[in-house]
Amino acid sequence: MSNLELIELLKYMVVERRRLIKISENIFKFQSNFERQFEEIESQSQMTMILMNDLMDFAQLKNGSFSIVNEYFDLSDVIQKTFSMNIKQA
Repeated sequence: MSNLELIELLKYMVVERRRLIKISENIFKFQSNFERQFEEIESQSQMTMILMNDLMDFAQLKNGSFSIVNEYFDLSDVIQKTFSMNIKQA
């Protein structure tokens, strides 16, 4: 292989390397965007479920069929989830 052919091969390899780097950067941006969108969808679905449960409780209160269930819950977990959902909304 002549020097000229080696230079052309190296130029080609540099161009291909730059192209692959650009493709990798685009994939990373897409993945980051996808993860943010998925987190937003998850947050919205949680809020929708909470709203539906509240509406069902309200309907039971209105019908007089609401009953309180005494069960254990972790208050710190509830507070943490509430803050987490509100931070995602901001």
